[in-house]
Amino acid sequence: MIYPLMVAKASNETYFNIDQNPWWLKDFSVTHLPEYKQTPRFAFEKLKSVFYGTDLIVVVKGLRRLGKTTIIKHLIIDILQKGAYKSEDIYFVELTQLENNLALVLKNVPPNALLIVDEIQYCRRWKDLLKKSYDTHPQKRIIVTGSSGLNLDNLDKTKKGEPLVGRFMPIILKPLTFLEYLTLEYGAGFHTGLVSTKEWEEYIFYGEFPKTLHITDADAKFDYLKKSVLEAILSGDITLYDIDKRSEFNNFYTVLASNMCQQVKKLNFASEVGLSRQTLTKYLDTLVDLGLIQLLPNYYKSLRKSSLSLKKPIFLSVNLALCALGIRDLSSPALKDFYRHVFEDAVISNIMLLRGDNARYCYWRHMQKELDLLSVSGGEIEAWEVKSNQQLGPGALEMYKRYATTVEAKSFTLVDTSNFLDVLTQPHVNPTHSI
Repeated sequence: MIYPLMVAKASNETYFNIDQNPWWLKDFSVTHLPEYKQTPRFAFEKLKSVFYGTDLIVVVKGLRRLGKTTIIKHLIIDILQKGAYKSEDIYFVELTQLENNLALVLKNVPPNALLIVDEIQYCRRWKDLLKKSYDTHPQKRIIVTGSSGLNLDNLDKTKKGEPLVGRFMPIILKPLTFLEYLTLEYGAGFHTGLVSTKEWEEYIFYGEFPKTLHITDADAKFDYLKKSVLEAILSGDITLYDIDKRSEFNNFYTVLASNMCQQVKKLNFASEVGLSRQTLTKYLDTLVDLGLIQLLPNYYKSLRKSSLSLKKPIFLSVNLALCALGIRDLSSPALKDFYRHVFEDAVISNIMLLRGDNARYCYWRHMQKELDLLSVSGGEIEAWEVKSNQQLGPGALEMYKRYATTVEAKSFTLVDTSNFLDVLTQPHVNPTHSI
């Protein structure tokens, strides 16, 4: 039996079709889905926990090409294998710029069904519509995915000012860490002792997006990142923001990439790139909201003083930053004096991604003293210093440990070329020195 396709012919908008819902076919098996043989991303366990453990609307957000749709397909496979829903009760629909009538979609889904809406950002009123659906039919489960431009900051209010708190659970997909890259490439049982700098070099240029693991040609990988990811974000997702001069914004991203891991003195930087300070701030905030960068403040005990300090941009995707700069591999002349910043950024972003969002992340700089990263959580501080050169001597190590003592850190880790592979292949990035 093939379940009827629901098509709104009058408005030319398609709700559901058999291509997006192959489980409606009589002879369907989960083994027919290409995702069946693929290793799920680490976030899959959290997605399952939220879906089976709550009745909340699940919002999966992330940069393009990070596997949002794939992780949903893994969940559908799990649901069907467990018998949590009958195949005919699972409805998958992808919204587009032209076909985005979410109200009509919600209307045509039975109350006891599971609805999955891909690319929810194309519906402007999605928050209001989902709230109404949740309150009217709480037994209807809803999962939505959205691009990095999907605004989750205002999920505490709908257009009418009514709260959405208690109705949704966001899951943010982020670029692959080095550990997750190795897991997807070699399987969960890979031996960390066999990991070499060759894998690291591949990772920092092309390893943060799952699709590139299946592309063998380096030029094809670069073109994929440039056209299917970076340009799609800077020309597509950016339309969700109040950015009039998009070429100017794109150029700003490239210039900022050349200054990764360096303090941004807004007045000086704005003057150098020919922007007003107000525009510079807006562009930085947009890059943060898109999930392309995170701005680390200087650490102070006073949160207010820290928030007003100079910020240091950390690129959450080094792949895209290098792509914007046109740097394809280690042989690039542009990388000669720049690699130390790339190494520092990649290590710091990996530490933050592995340790999660429950901590507050800062750098610390006082006069000529500096620590690259502080993790502040539950009143405890962990300190990190990253060096791209060979292992430093015991004197330098003691100096950085004194810096860590100054900020009252409970532990300190020096990450350099002698130990970074070991540090970044630990699931929780354990500190190496107690203070």
